[in-house]
Amino acid sequence: MFVVKFGICIGIVIICTLLGIKKSKKYEIRERMITDFITTFKSVENDIKYMLTSLPDALEKVRHTLNTDVKDVLGSISVYMMSEGNIENINKKINEEINGIYELNSYDKEIIYQGLSNLGKADLDSEVNIINNTVVSLSNQLNEASVEKVKNFKLYRTLGTAIGLMIAIVFI
Repeated sequence: MFVVKFGICIGIVIICTLLGIKKSKKYEIRERMITDFITTFKSVENDIKYMLTSLPDALEKVRHTLNTDVKDVLGSISVYMMSEGNIENINKKINEEINGIYELNSYDKEIIYQGLSNLGKADLDSEVNIINNTVVSLSNQLNEASVEKVKNFKLYRTLGTAIGLMIAIVFI
């Protein structure tokens, strides 16, 4: 009987620890996604500024270098930009795709949406300024995400294990 209880307790501790690790991964993923969006905006700026590439082509080009869910979001947006001529519909699609990224907070999403939706509506210098402002805002968000990650990453991992141990002690 003791062996069964001990096995169940070990299982509870392992499950709670895994849940804590899963919760802590959200902070790491947010940091990587913001970094990918900063890379995207800088690459789009270079393509627009020096190579005179269209916005959908620049997004399509940069998305192949990314490795998070941002890749799929940018692919969907660039394809929709190429097929749709109405700006309002494109902005709705951008909003839908950005809001579908659950790891980012609402302010991150708003910065990215404003940056992407304002591109293609002005001359080259204005677009470069829009991109630079977006990159600065995203860099601030990246710093905030790094601080949150350092603060909360270890907390959730430890908290999961501690809760698992408490449940196991109560169970015994």
